[in-house]
Amino acid sequence: MNASSTGNSFKVLQKYVAVWGIPVDHFDRYATTRARSRAQRVPLEEILATGRPFSRRSLKARLFEEGYKTRACELCGQGELWRGKSIALILDHVNGVPDDNRLANLRIVCPNCAATLETHCGRNARAPERPCAWCGDPMRAPSRQRYCSRRCAGRARSGAGRPATRKVERPPLAQIVAEVDADGWERVGRRYGVSGNAVRKWVRAYEAAEGPREGRPA
Repeated sequence: MNASSTGNSFKVLQKYVAVWGIPVDHFDRYATTRARSRAQRVPLEEILATGRPFSRRSLKARLFEEGYKTRACELCGQGELWRGKSIALILDHVNGVPDDNRLANLRIVCPNCAATLETHCGRNARAPERPCAWCGDPMRAPSRQRYCSRRCAGRARSGAGRPATRKVERPPLAQIVAEVDADGWERVGRRYGVSGNAVRKWVRAYEAAEGPREGRPA
């Protein structure tokens, strides 16, 4: 019509369409947007590469649309209907790397099969192994969790000694008792680089765990 698409042209055209009763039901108001979207579409061949982040949902739709994948689970054959109801098939990355979109690394799975995979819900991205803050045993846990078990957390709250941070390894109780009988608390403490009172605490800790011994040194 040789009219500008800016300004009041649209309103004028809309007015005369109504006046003359021109049917516009067959017009597609989103045609221009869709055409622009298709023109800007990234070729699928460029997406099917490693190190190329892309929406998993959009990639799955493109794979179906362009015939690279079928609408069925590649592990069990389940389609998009389960007991008469539709289910969403899942696009899974075999090696668990979300931006590795090579076709060989992509598979379509149903929710049941997906739940059994190591890549389900980030199972392959578990927290790194680190020591428990109380006992020092290796554990895998969320970053805010400090202890490997409730027992360790309880002992930490009670103020019990922390073997993971102990600088001097305790000798056995029988050895401590024999050395204290022979040399006294302070000399034994100096031998191990601690105070005599620390040696007394060692004995009390052993007795709390094993029960008191006869002939305990005074």
